[in-house]
Amino acid sequence: MPAHHRLRTIHVEDPRDVIWGVVGSDLEKVEPFNQQVLVALYIRPATRTAGGLEIAEEAIDEDRYQGKVGMVLKKGARAFIDDGPVKFYGQNVEPGDWVVFRPSDGLKGMIGDREVRFIPDVYIKAKVEHPDAVF
Repeated sequence: MPAHHRLRTIHVEDPRDVIWGVVGSDLEKVEPFNQQVLVALYIRPATRTAGGLEIAEEAIDEDRYQGKVGMVLKKGARAFIDDGPVKFYGQNVEPGDWVVFRPSDGLKGMIGDREVRFIPDVYIKAKVEHPDAVF
């Protein structure tokens, strides 16, 4: 089992399905430009970890301000395209991927009832398999 197993949240619903359901048709009204990647913040559900720890409401609120994992919703036409000195060497993200970023890197906004960030492609630090992989 991975080292982070004690922090992995028990999900009643797939977090991807929850996010897609919240942003819904409002997502059609947003088009990121250039190298921007539109990311919906991952906010843990009010449940418990796989190790049995209850997740405090304060921790969930903190995800809204200091969350560093999100799901890619859309990306601009030039996102992750080699341009001048910036090279991605084939690395890319697609809608539905979980990505890691610094909480301060990006323009905050809302789509539907979900907090989102517009993040330049070069500020995406990693792609992860599950949003609980990074704490």
